[in-house]
Amino acid sequence: MEKLLMTAIGDWQASNGDVNIEDAELVVKEVFVDGGRMLKRLRPAPQGRAHRIRKRSNHITIIVSDVNESNQSEEKETK
Repeated sequence: MEKLLMTAIGDWQASNGDVNIEDAELVVKEVFVDGGRMLKRLRPAPQGRAHRIRKRSNHITIIVSDVNESNQSEEKETK
C-alpha cells in the first residue's frame, strides 16, 4: 500500500507541475478495491479426480487530491 501511495503522489505531482509538493496539503480522497483476473488451475485429487483452484487477484485504486481542490469541487457541486 505504501508503494502504491507513493506512486499516486508521484502521478499527482506530474499532473500538477506548477504546484510545490511541500506546499500542497495532499489527502487520500478515495480508496477502493476491484476484483481482477482469476487464474484457474487444477490440483490432483484422489481416485483420478481433480479439484479446481482459483488464484484471485485484485486492483487497488487510490485517488490523491489537494485539500483546497477538494473543497472547491464540493462547493461547485452544492451550488
